[in-house]
Amino acid sequence: MTVRGVADAAGVSPNLITHSLEPMHRYLRDTGLDDADAHSRAAAIDAFVLGVSTRRRVLRSELGDPADLQAWLGATIQRLADG
Repeated sequence: MTVRGVADAAGVSPNLITHSLEPMHRYLRDTGLDDADAHSRAAAIDAFVLGVSTRRRVLRSELGDPADLQAWLGATIQRLADG
């Protein structure tokens, strides 16, 4: 990664926390999970979605049929949320 890439990643991090991780954390906590468990599950979902997004958008990898991908993503995110 270039120096510019590191600086760009550092700038994106607070935005991802504010707009992705924290709302998910609050939602999971509001469904009855304790704070630590809600944070752990939100972080797992966030990392999973970021990884799939990076694979598709940055690396331009096709991940199969869009309908199959949507079903797989939904099921996987639900499993991560449920623990």
